[in-house]
Amino acid sequence: MLTQLNISNLSIIDKISLEFSGGLNIITGETGAGKSLVIQAVKLLVGERFSREMARDPEKKVSVEGAFSGDFRMLSEELRDEFEIEDEIVVKRSVDPNGKNKISLNGHIATLKQLKQIFDILVDFHGQHEHQRLLNSRNHIKYLEGLIDNDLKEEYSVKYREYRKLASELERLKKEYSDTLKNKDIMEFQLNEIESLNIEPDKDRELENRISFLNNIEKIREALSMSLQVLSEGEYNASDLINTSLKEISSVLDYYTDIESIHNRLQDVYYELDDCINNISHLYYEQDGDPDELDSLIKRKMQLDKLLSKYGPDFEDVLEFADDLKNKLDNVTFDEEKIEQYEKELTDIERELKNIAGRLNASRKKAARDLAGQVENILKSLELKDAKFEVNVDVKDVLDANAGADVEFYIATNKGFSPSPLKKVASGGELSRIMLALKEVFSGMDDTPTLIFDEIDTGISGVTARKVAEKLKNLGKTKQLFVITHLPVVASKSDSHFHIAKISEKGSTFTKIKTLSTEERKEVLATMIAGEVTPYALKQADEMLEHQA
Repeated sequence: MLTQLNISNLSIIDKISLEFSGGLNIITGETGAGKSLVIQAVKLLVGERFSREMARDPEKKVSVEGAFSGDFRMLSEELRDEFEIEDEIVVKRSVDPNGKNKISLNGHIATLKQLKQIFDILVDFHGQHEHQRLLNSRNHIKYLEGLIDNDLKEEYSVKYREYRKLASELERLKKEYSDTLKNKDIMEFQLNEIESLNIEPDKDRELENRISFLNNIEKIREALSMSLQVLSEGEYNASDLINTSLKEISSVLDYYTDIESIHNRLQDVYYELDDCINNISHLYYEQDGDPDELDSLIKRKMQLDKLLSKYGPDFEDVLEFADDLKNKLDNVTFDEEKIEQYEKELTDIERELKNIAGRLNASRKKAARDLAGQVENILKSLELKDAKFEVNVDVKDVLDANAGADVEFYIATNKGFSPSPLKKVASGGELSRIMLALKEVFSGMDDTPTLIFDEIDTGISGVTARKVAEKLKNLGKTKQLFVITHLPVVASKSDSHFHIAKISEKGSTFTKIKTLSTEERKEVLATMIAGEVTPYALKQADEMLEHQA
């Protein structure tokens, strides 16, 4: 439960510190005094977004701090470990003039998301917003399922997620299969176009050189022939001339030893030249250009260039594209078999899911009858004696997240009328009592320890107000309640009573909050009864307090 709340620089609140107890905590005060600011501060603590317009002094930071004590085993182990949560949670939140937000939990930095993860479980707010939720029929199934076996709901949810995942995968596979079939002829043409050329990347990269060679074969042969003429075949050629030089130098080696090195070098040149002549001769006689080969290579080059422009830019890219085509075409048969397998599995899961949905919806219908009966009895005790409350469970033959069920609350508050949808007939006062009835029904099953009611008694008075007060008092025996009220009969039931007053000093307005003693409670209740403290009003307040238990 919330045990302490400190607020600073929030709207007309300068600085206050409050301590709370369990049971029914009542907050009263004149209109505009700032009763709802206490609730707003708690909302900021538990993760509601902050607006700088909330700051009393825009040059100072706004801060709220709260301490919660109790058994927090309903929180996840991960959260308890991260924030060292045992039997107390201290939350601090501040926003500086620049809008920088700081949050800490037990001294550890936290995020808004983490605040909501924790306090959505620990604190439940009920005000006009909650009334709007109650009027929205899409939320009614959530109320009803407070009475449903969680294991059955979880069993359906798990199987439904499995069903949706498989259905989605089947839909994807069918689309791919359909796309493949549509493009099958094109893919087969493309694959045949590539495979017909038997691409050999290393060899085909040399095509251009070969084509260039064949285009210039005559010029090459002419050059080789001329080289042979000057090197070995002409009347005067390099080979003969070098050979003559060697013979002349050899003839004088015995007399002139200094020329031996030149002789040796010339001899090396002669041997090297002879090797070159042999190679040139070999090249000359083996070069025989074939016009048919040239035409064939030019044709292949054009075909390859076309493939590269379509599937390239490199030969490896073309071959990779061909492999991808093969895989897609090979998968056509495989996908047919897989689709059949998935369809069978989906049919089996659908059968199981329908079975679970049938049991779940039977449970919902039973819970709907129980809930309707309990709420109707409580409404009668809240002075809606002619109320007829129904929970309509409409089950369609569809498989969705709710097992095909639509749930809507129906009510008739006067005799002679058939129940109609709640959103069409309920008044503000009736909504307050329906909400209170639902809370009473679910109080034993709801783990939320702290409930906050912001003027839940709107639109009621007299005997009805007394009945609502008794219900709140009863609910406060198992929960910590915070109730903002303008009704003295509700305020008289408090375990702790906080009164808020707005005062003006030195041209400034402040909110003061005080925990009332018994005598102070009498005076506040008297003022709520008569508008001022009178002997008669004090007597009535006394009587209310005597009968508060």
